[in-house]
Amino acid sequence: MGDQPPEVRQAVAASAAAAAVRRVIPLPAEAGAKLWTMLVGTLCVILLGAVGCLLYAALNKMETDMLFTVFSSSLSGLIGLFVPPPAGQSDGGA
Repeated sequence: MGDQPPEVRQAVAASAAAAAVRRVIPLPAEAGAKLWTMLVGTLCVILLGAVGCLLYAALNKMETDMLFTVFSSSLSGLIGLFVPPPAGQSDGGA
């Protein structure tokens, strides 16, 4: 790549960076993009609300068991939406 003009090198670098982001956070198919976005937004709101309620309850020495359940469930659901599906992966034999 050393003999290429700077414009080509910048384009290759930008393409590689975009490909790396797509591998880290898989985006949904075009058909489900709106539903996926709504679900992620809703889970983020629930997660932030649970964190706020947990802090309030902890500072006022209140029971936090139910709030922790809401927090952990919404966090695991949100993380699950960013994990790529195993359909494209091989099971290693058998």
